[in-house]
Amino acid sequence: MKTQRFQTLLAVLTSLAAAGLISAELQEKARNKKVSTSPLSIKYISKNIGKGGGTIDLVDSNTKELVGVSNFRSNRLDTGNVFIFDKIRVLRGFHASETDPSKIRYDVFISEENLKNSEIEIYTNGKKVLNLPLSSILLKQNDTGKDGYELVTPGYLLDNAEFEIKLKMPHVFSGTNNYFIRVELEGIETLV
Repeated sequence: MKTQRFQTLLAVLTSLAAAGLISAELQEKARNKKVSTSPLSIKYISKNIGKGGGTIDLVDSNTKELVGVSNFRSNRLDTGNVFIFDKIRVLRGFHASETDPSKIRYDVFISEENLKNSEIEIYTNGKKVLNLPLSSILLKQNDTGKDGYELVTPGYLLDNAEFEIKLKMPHVFSGTNNYFIRVELEGIETLV
């Protein structure tokens, strides 16, 4: 039995295919019923943002898959792999001397005003598919624990298309700590 959430995410995939936004290869496999979807997938990126400030590329062409840091291999999904997400979580950590994001304890409760006044933006194939103030995400997240922020309209990362995940911060942090951020996107992905 498929849940309503799953049906909604699947409908977004169908509309992306109808609009010709997914690769021809994936469309062909879908027509031949050779595509399945994951029951649930979480894509994540953790990054040392130092003192913050300005626009920070959380995912770019240099992003590597590394357990505890990121399960993105770069800023491009493989052909046939579309990711549709309807929930986002943002966690933060800090440490006086550590610089490795895999060694940080991340927490959902963010108190730093500089992060609260920041924005998360996600682009795929040059199109902005998400632009949210962190304050909105954090308000919902802090009310529900680590459950995250449910998007009214799901976002997506297209197959074989570049995508970007950016953190826009109005100011740098004061003090001596290194700051870290972890962004988790929850949804389904195609499997071919």
